Amino acid sequence: MNKNKKYKNIIFDMGGVLVNWNFREIVYEIFKNKKTMPIQHWEEFYYSDIVRDLERGIISRNQATNLLPEKYNKDHLLYFFNNVHMYLYPLQMGLKIFNKIKKEKYNTYILSNFQKEIFESVKSQYHFLKDFDGAVFSYQVKSMKPEPKIYKTLLDNYALKPKESFFIDDMKINIEGAKKFGIDGIVCKDHNYVFDKLKKLDIF
Repeated sequence: MNKNKKYKNIIFDMGGVLVNWNFREIVYEIFKNKKTMPIQHWEEFYYSDIVRDLERGIISRNQATNLLPEKYNKDHLLYFFNNVHMYLYPLQMGLKIFNKIKKEKYNTYILSNFQKEIFESVKSQYHFLKDFDGAVFSYQVKSMKPEPKIYKTLLDNYALKPKESFFIDDMKINIEGAKKFGIDGIVCKDHNYVFDKLKKLDIF
């Protein structure tokens, strides 16, 4: 029986919470022995509308690379896409938090911005996915956090009451998007901070 009397559902983001997602570090690791684009080009690429559409699942990886301006090296982009999945390993502290929450009998869900091709490459390695009660990924619903549709889809698909739900995400803007629906949450910038905060909330 869950200890906290308010929350019944704990919702997890994937990147930065359950699996590694430090974009700068991943780019460095993939290309550490190769000459590559300047980091500012990589960051412009990552935050571009085209990559957002890729995460929404409304364009393919090949379409994305063809739509990007010429200043981006398409060979580098394709190499990145083909290798990034190897660096998206599970975060042990994130899984520790998840396992403690699961032990307390909360319902657990995933709400994540994720590219389809990357997810297809990693899902067989993420054995913890089978232990969740449900999941909604951006590419499935053609919407990404913090857009309202993706939160509403999770709530509707699993008949969740917002006031009974708590969200853990590594970006403040996504927590703010959840709060517009009445979902409480915490920004995961440090797993030890999240662990301590959840203990103080009597979640475990």
